[in-house]
Amino acid sequence: MIQIIARILYSPGSLTVDLPPTFDVPMKVFSDKLRGGPAVIQLKKWYKSRTTGWKSQNHHIHGHEGQLAQELAIDPDTLHLYLKNAAIKRGYPYDILDDCVFPWSETRVDSLQASFLIDEIHQFAAERGVNLIEEEF
Repeated sequence: MIQIIARILYSPGSLTVDLPPTFDVPMKVFSDKLRGGPAVIQLKKWYKSRTTGWKSQNHHIHGHEGQLAQELAIDPDTLHLYLKNAAIKRGYPYDILDDCVFPWSETRVDSLQASFLIDEIHQFAAERGVNLIEEEF
């Protein structure tokens, strides 16, 4: 799979993808492998990458997970994987390999997808009566 953030131009009967120069070679290789056959193209609205650093989505996720792990005496890594799996129903992205589901690493998600995980963390805490410490973001 090739994932590209590109400008899309539409005119009746035609769709043009303005590729960044770094994709010239990978797209040539992909096109050659197709040999004129069909390909699946999935389009979605672009969202910026999840935020990192102080007072970011990343900070929000890991801060809440740390608090939950401590208050509920759950291994932080186990909790993290559980929450990402639970967030799939909200739209958190995942891969499938040999019928096993693998939620994406946060390094691959955009700001919308990260918000699905944050929402799942908030629900998980509420269902267990844990009052999460929220900092003003």
